[in-house]
Amino acid sequence: MNTSSPRTQGMALKWMKWTLRCAMAIVAIILALDLVYFVQGSLEMFPTGERQSGIREVTGLAAVMLCLVELALLLLLRRVRQASS
Repeated sequence: MNTSSPRTQGMALKWMKWTLRCAMAIVAIILALDLVYFVQGSLEMFPTGERQSGIREVTGLAAVMLCLVELALLLLLRRVRQASS
């Protein structure tokens, strides 16, 4: 038995869209900070080349993972938009 009205379903979809947009914004900010750290490198006074290459590997991998998360959130948002129309 479905007791939810179209109004509550519309409100739920609205909240879902808002939540996904906020999550996308948070992931984008983290991705931007990760890319800044990738470019800037180690924050030590005299970092070694080995430490710099390690930081570039880790931040590069993190950037790829964050891009995949952003893509997944975008696809979810598109699916919610299609469901609402």
